[in-house]
Amino acid sequence: MKIKLFILCTLCVALFMFCACEEPISPNKYADKTNLWPAADPTGEKVGYINEKGEMVIPAQYYTAYHFSGGVACVVTMDNKAQFINKKGEVVFTLPAGYNCDPYLSNGGRRFWHDFYCGMYDENFNVIIPDLFHRNLGPMSKEGLTYFLKSDGEGFYNRKGEVVLYNPYDSITRQPEQFYYEEDGFHEGRAIVRSRRHIDYYGAINTRGELVMDTIYKNLIYVGSGLFAYQLPGDDYSFWGLLDVDGNQLTEQIYNQGYYDSNGDNGLVPITDENRYVCYVDRTGTKVIQTSFIGTGFPFHEGAAWANIYDPSDHTAGYVLLDESGNILWKIENDGRFLSVLHNGLCAIIEDGIVKYVDKNKNCVYSWKRAGYTPFDRPFYMPAINENNIINDKIYE
Repeated sequence: MKIKLFILCTLCVALFMFCACEEPISPNKYADKTNLWPAADPTGEKVGYINEKGEMVIPAQYYTAYHFSGGVACVVTMDNKAQFINKKGEVVFTLPAGYNCDPYLSNGGRRFWHDFYCGMYDENFNVIIPDLFHRNLGPMSKEGLTYFLKSDGEGFYNRKGEVVLYNPYDSITRQPEQFYYEEDGFHEGRAIVRSRRHIDYYGAINTRGELVMDTIYKNLIYVGSGLFAYQLPGDDYSFWGLLDVDGNQLTEQIYNQGYYDSNGDNGLVPITDENRYVCYVDRTGTKVIQTSFIGTGFPFHEGAAWANIYDPSDHTAGYVLLDESGNILWKIENDGRFLSVLHNGLCAIIEDGIVKYVDKNKNCVYSWKRAGYTPFDRPFYMPAINENNIINDKIYE
């Protein structure tokens, strides 16, 4: 409920933005330094990988493909087989028939599904958590903990598949004694919990299961860089404040919106102020970047961040690339949009029906005319939920 409400606030400014790009994302997704990018052939029918010169070095032969993660990339063949390849295009793992899997590695763990049960692989596709329990299995956190839900309780596994925290349910009420864990798991040593007795109130525990933030918040969400966005009980849920990992109040409820776990690689968190202007805060809750335009910012990657800016005079919106001072580097023209963040020096955009890989200065390295889907929005049958609880990684039309 809390995640849905937080996202709803974000949609008030630019509803269509969430339908057009793949943010918010975890830094895990773009941590890999393999300088290969998924790209379609000139017909747009098949997908391969280009290098930094725009040369197709892994032939366009796949139905769809994803960025490299953990030294391998997830691809789907034209006959619907899900495989993982290395930078030479060699198959290193083929997902068993009937199985689904996360395309991206999250802190050394990659979830997989079979029927209504799920488990987890390590980076070498060894099973570290067997698929013996319900589908509710969270991503692996930096602390090496992943949330699980069983019929008799919920808890957390470590990277060895050992139960390190367990919250048993009462055999009669089928409820925990004190609070419910939230499946998004741990961030900065804290995991959000929901009170059993006051069902819509939230707090947080540490890795020992001890309550470190009392369950007094009507909404509580981790937004990145050790910051939690909160709302206290009241009549107005339009604005959010910020807490640190110990529950200390850094700001009052002055921010209009933000994102779920959206810190970029420079540690700055995008947020929207009380006037709906895009700004960025550091882990102390202090504004580091304040822009003068209405809109919604995305996390920084490699010194640049996307923003969707809105002009209330004519109700138009567009995508711009910002530098770390909040200045606009350039704008996407012709009702286009961005398809990926800056990753190993390149990002993907679409302008006037042309999909392009461009660098920070908008120099085009590779392009193709869109003849249907791009590698970023072609329907993909595999993961129902990715590491940030966002449905798939495709870009919806």
